[in-house]
Amino acid sequence: MAQQDLDPYIDTIEFGPVEFRAIEWLEIPAVARLSRPSNVPDREIPQNLAQLEARLASCGLFPIQRSDESLRIVGYSR
Repeated sequence: MAQQDLDPYIDTIEFGPVEFRAIEWLEIPAVARLSRPSNVPDREIPQNLAQLEARLASCGLFPIQRSDESLRIVGYSR
């Protein structure tokens, strides 16, 4: 997909449409924690950050910062 084909907005439930260039960064944790009701412990789901990083790097659109705990995709730098 060419960059000019990308929609410049993302629709969010809480804030409505937001321009992509207004998003400073997006952080994906190595382990996603999904809360559950009735005092049931959170469900922990490991995420394959290496695979995600490789796919994002192949696009080459955004800088990527990696740590042991997360992968940060930098969308807009001030």
